Amino acid sequence: MSIDLPKVTVVTVVRNAESLIEETIQSTLAQDYPNVEYVIVDGDSSDGTKQIIQTYGDRIDRYVSEPDPGIYDAMNKAARLASGDWVIYMNAGDRFYSPNSLSQLESALRSHADVVFAGIAEILVDELETRIYQKMPRPIENIWYQMPTSHQATLVRLKHIQSYQFDTRYRWCTDHDM
Repeated sequence: MSIDLPKVTVVTVVRNAESLIEETIQSTLAQDYPNVEYVIVDGDSSDGTKQIIQTYGDRIDRYVSEPDPGIYDAMNKAARLASGDWVIYMNAGDRFYSPNSLSQLESALRSHADVVFAGIAEILVDELETRIYQKMPRPIENIWYQMPTSHQATLVRLKHIQSYQFDTRYRWCTDHDM
C-alpha cells in the first residue's frame, strides 16, 4: 500500500448475485492502483453469493452480510465502514474498464476536487448481438436534467458520502438526489 497516494474505497453492495459477484470482485482486486480498500456489504444472500465472497476473504478489507431494507441502506452502511479518502460504488455486475482505471485518475484523486466523474462503457447484450457504448461525463450544469455519469464512474470524497447519505425513502434515483 502506498501511504502518499489518496486511498480509494471500492464498495460493492450485493444480494443474491452469484452469477455476477465474482467478476466484480476480480475486477476490483485487479486494479493496479496501490492504495485501495475493498468493502463488500451483502444483504444476507440466500444463493451462493456469500460462499464466492468468502473465497476472496483475505483480500477484502471489510465484509458484512446481514439483512437490510435495500440497496441504498447497504450503500450507506458501506460508507460507514469505509476509511478511504474517496469512495466509488462498484456493485454486483459492475466492473472496472481496465486494471489501470483507478491509476489513470491519480492526478484527479490528488486534486482539491470533491467529486470526480469518469466515463463508462455500457454493454448491452441481447439475442442478436453485444453492443458497447462509450459514454463520457456530461456537463455538471445539466445535473437537474440528467445524471452526468453513473455511480460506477463517480468517485466522491468520503467525508461527503458520510455527510450526505443516500435518502432511503427513494426506491431509485437517490444517487441523483445525493
